[in-house]
Amino acid sequence: MLLWYDSIMRPYVAQPNNIRDLYRDGYTTTANASVQGGGEQGSFRFSYTRKDYKGLFEGFKIKDNNFNFNGNLKISNAINFKLVSTYSTNFNHNAPATNQDVFVTYGIPASST
Repeated sequence: MLLWYDSIMRPYVAQPNNIRDLYRDGYTTTANASVQGGGEQGSFRFSYTRKDYKGLFEGFKIKDNNFNFNGNLKISNAINFKLVSTYSTNFNHNAPATNQDVFVTYGIPASST
């Protein structure tokens, strides 16, 4: 008998289709749109990028949104104004542990015995 996540004791038996039910098809998509323009006095470029990743395990997904703006303005022959800006959001749900997490101690000193 095993104690399950819901605090109920259940027998240790093979579950039908457990491997097929555990995995699914994962995917990655990327979409980008941009607008640019300019003239003698200056130019600009604005872009938006969306990335979606859905992993092999149920409930694991990543969503990234990136906004970029790049503009310049010629104020005079000697003065140029340039602005570069980026705004980014990231949603990371249920990411699996990575191999690098194995060696992390999280500030707990190792015993010296």
